[in-house]
Amino acid sequence: MVSDRIVGSLWQKDYKGTVEITLMKKAIESLRRRIKLWMDVTRAPGNLLLISGGGGFALTPMDLEKFFHNAILTYNEALF
Repeated sequence: MVSDRIVGSLWQKDYKGTVEITLMKKAIESLRRRIKLWMDVTRAPGNLLLISGGGGFALTPMDLEKFFHNAILTYNEALF
């Protein structure tokens, strides 16, 4: 599973923090609400890797970084 590979990779790099992986096929707004909730309960700096099948999340990493969280956004859709 992809989630097992991600966690294994982090542990190999001596990452000791919490890892939560959620697979969702929901609307963008629903996912943004979930990220906001995560921000409310996660003490900064938290790390979030957002993997998306498309764009639409450009503002999300900027919002996370405003509150001193680290964000990585990956997607498989060409934007240029």
